[in-house]
Amino acid sequence: MRNYAKLLEGKYAVVTNGGDPCGCAIVKKLAMHGATVAFGVRDPEIGEKILGEISDLSPESFYLMLSLADSEGIEEFCRKVKECFPLTTVLVNNPYGDIKRTIIESCEEDDRYLLQVNQRSVMQTLRAFYGPMRDNRCGSIINISSNTVFKPVLGNPFLTLSMGTIGGLTRVTAFEGGEFYVRVNEILSGIQPGHSELSPCPLKIEGSHVEGMADLVLFLASDMSSYITGQSFTVDGGARRQLFA
Repeated sequence: MRNYAKLLEGKYAVVTNGGDPCGCAIVKKLAMHGATVAFGVRDPEIGEKILGEISDLSPESFYLMLSLADSEGIEEFCRKVKECFPLTTVLVNNPYGDIKRTIIESCEEDDRYLLQVNQRSVMQTLRAFYGPMRDNRCGSIINISSNTVFKPVLGNPFLTLSMGTIGGLTRVTAFEGGEFYVRVNEILSGIQPGHSELSPCPLKIEGSHVEGMADLVLFLASDMSSYITGQSFTVDGGARRQLFA
C-alpha cells in the first residue's frame, strides 16, 4: 500500500526557482514528503531561510545561486546538481520572468530576457536531466506556466508569448518520454511571478494560494500520477473560466 505520508521518500528533486513564494512552497512540500531537494535562489538569505525550515525533514537538501536569465549559470547549476545527486527523478521548472510593457513599448532586450528566462531555461534543464531519466526509465517533469496563455493581461503581451511555448514543449517531451516511463506535465498558474496571491478569481477561499500549486506539484511528482502525462492543469481559482462566462 502506498505511503501517503512520504510520497517522495528516497527521491531526488530539482526546483529551478525556489526563491519566490510559489517555489518556496514547492520546495517545502517536496521535502515534507521525503524528497532531497536542490533548488535555485537569487538571494542567499532566502536560501538559508528555506534550508532552516526543512533541515529536520530533508537534511541533505541544498540550494545554489541561480538566475534563469544567465544561461551559463544554468548550465553550472545543472552540472553541480548532477554531481551531488545519484539520479534526479523530479524536475520542477518554475520560470519567473515578467516585464510589463506593451508591444510598442518593448525592445529587443526585453524579448531576449523573457525568452531566456521563460523558454530557454526550460530547454537547458530538460537537456540536463531528461536524458538520465530516460536512460533509467523513471522520472517526472513539471513545467510551470501561466494562465495568461489563455487569459492575457492587457499591457503585458510578452508573458503570454514567452509562457505559451511551455505547453508545446511539455507535450512533445511527454510524447518522446512515454515509452521510457518519463512523465511530463504543465501547470498553468494564476499567481503572477514573484507574488503569493492569485489574480482576481471567482473561488473565494482562505489560506495561501501557493499551497494549491505545491499540492498539485506533489501529486504530479509522486506515483499517484503514474498514468498522467502530457497534460496541462490550471490552478487559478477559476479565473480562466471567466473568459467564457
